[in-house]
Amino acid sequence: LRSLPGPLPASIFLLTGLQTLNLQGNSLSGSLPDAWSSLTALTSLALQENALTGSLPASWGVVDSSNGNNSNGNSNSSPLNNLVALNLGNNGFSGTFPDSWAYPRSLTSLTRLVLAQNPRLCGPLPPNWATNHPSTQTLIG
Repeated sequence: LRSLPGPLPASIFLLTGLQTLNLQGNSLSGSLPDAWSSLTALTSLALQENALTGSLPASWGVVDSSNGNNSNGNSNSSPLNNLVALNLGNNGFSGTFPDSWAYPRSLTSLTRLVLAQNPRLCGPLPPNWATNHPSTQTLIG
């Protein structure tokens, strides 16, 4: 599937059993909605080389670090804990890396994270990223 324009249709978020989604190199635009967190079976998400913008969604991690609950009310883990590979490179994301992604019990299966070529995405990874995500094998920023 190449040359898909605009935002993804909301109906894609009804595919709760979806494990792999590769939409690399299309013309997708808009931000990453919180609805991505409904895809709890997702293990690989490739959205590089599109025209996506906005900030990285804090809701993909454990949002409330004080009680271990995320924005969906699920305790002790983030909604995307099955995600192993996440490639968001070569888009137009802005802001900083969400602290919620670095909390314990957030994105615990993630071994590959690519954020390169997002010129308005700035700042370092939170200092607790390495401590809470020792299984990370590839980190490209």
